Amino acid sequence: MPHTHRANKLHALALTALLLIGSTVVVGASTTQVLDLTRAEPPGHSLGVPGMSVGGAGGKGLSSTYSLPLGLRITTWGVESDAPGEAMVVHLAVTNLSAARFELPSCVDQGKAHALGMKRRRTFHFSFQFSSAGMKGTAEETTYASATFSSASAPECSLMVQPGDSVLVRVGVKVPPSLLEAKPGNLHIYLRAICWEYLLEDGRYYVESASGRVQSNVVEVHLQ
Repeated sequence: MPHTHRANKLHALALTALLLIGSTVVVGASTTQVLDLTRAEPPGHSLGVPGMSVGGAGGKGLSSTYSLPLGLRITTWGVESDAPGEAMVVHLAVTNLSAARFELPSCVDQGKAHALGMKRRRTFHFSFQFSSAGMKGTAEETTYASATFSSASAPECSLMVQPGDSVLVRVGVKVPPSLLEAKPGNLHIYLRAICWEYLLEDGRYYVESASGRVQSNVVEVHLQ
């Protein structure tokens, strides 16, 4: 059964204050790394969509060749204003389920991580599936949210996640207009997060392989 929570400004602001203390959150004796993707992106140029043998953007049409050793869970969520059309802020726990260290891409400046000559370039994607209460499982709509970048040549663009540890990722996403138009006012929706990655070729800006998709739990959200 999906977890239910009423999204509101106070809920979002309370957790935001905790997250923005620094790059880590301390709970008892443990420390959790935080990746905040809602902040303004730094100056830099985008390299655009990489070439690929099949399909296009958004992770569709490209066959996966490996699995990510990750668990993904929506922990909490909220809205930035009283208008449902404004961006929701969703907090995700990305957990390393393997017995080895996982390097999570963390740079939002693509040029910093994917410049010409850099090795083992990776792009990590986040998207969200929305559906209204009356359409669960029949008419879902997917919204692309954010991407992060890394390479072996830029170790500062990766967060090192030890086995069993998690990174708290803060992502902004807008509710699809079609759902807002279908049910104006008090909106009742289901939300699921998805993540996956691309590994790029070293010699050219081209996708070498793609991971399978990792899906989160489903949460039930009320927007007013």
